[in-house]
Amino acid sequence: MTDQDSKPEENPVSFILRRGKIPKSLQMLQSNMREVMSPYTALKLRESGKDKLREFLLGASILHVSHLVLFSATDKSN
Repeated sequence: MTDQDSKPEENPVSFILRRGKIPKSLQMLQSNMREVMSPYTALKLRESGKDKLREFLLGASILHVSHLVLFSATDKSN
């Protein structure tokens, strides 16, 4: 069975998100991580400061997301 013939539920699907403001280095890491996890991740997932984790979790359950990766920064790292 090839990847194209498999059902979406069989492949691990992921969301890669940021929480709060993160430095440029982490933004680049987040972008690279999305590319590494493709094609089963949302490459152009739009995030804003108003988004809540709960909203992503609701969307994740509908899309059968199995992995959620969060990037955040501490006060010392900024």
